Amino acid sequence: MIFKVSTNRSFASDVGSREEKSLSKKTHVEMFVVSLCISLAACLLTINTTGEVCLRLYKAWVVPGLCMSYELFGFECPACGLTRSFISFARMDFAKAFAFHRVGPFFAILVLLQLPYRLWCIKHWPRRSLPRRVTRSIGYGLLFALITNWLLGQLGI
Repeated sequence: MIFKVSTNRSFASDVGSREEKSLSKKTHVEMFVVSLCISLAACLLTINTTGEVCLRLYKAWVVPGLCMSYELFGFECPACGLTRSFISFARMDFAKAFAFHRVGPFFAILVLLQLPYRLWCIKHWPRRSLPRRVTRSIGYGLLFALITNWLLGQLGI
C-alpha cells in the first residue's frame, strides 16, 4: 500500500511569502516608540552657546558625546551632526539644521512621518501597508545619502 501525501505548495509558499513580507505588530510598535522618543528628544534638547547639546530646561546638564568614533578616535562618522540637525529642525531653524547635517532635515521629516504611518500600521495590522521593497529602498537610499554626505564632507565639498 502506497500513501500519497498531497501538499498544496502554492498555498504554503503564498502564506510563507506573505508572512515574510509583512512586519510584525511588535516591530511597528517598536518603530513608533523609537520615532516618538527621537521626536521628543529633539523638542526637549537644545544647543548652548558653545555648541553642546543640553537639556532645554536645565542647560547646565550637557549631554555626553553620542558619537563613539568621534569620542574614541577623533573623527566624525556619517551620522555626526544629526542630533543637532534634529534639534534645529524642531525649532524650525532650517538653515542651521542643514548646516549641522546636509541630510538631517530629510531624516527628521522621515522620523516624523513614522508616527502616523506606524499608528496606521498598528491599527490595520496584519494588512500590509507599504511593500517591503519600498521600505527597503527608502532605507538603502538613506544609508546611501549618509555615506555620500560623509564622503563629500571628508573631501571638503
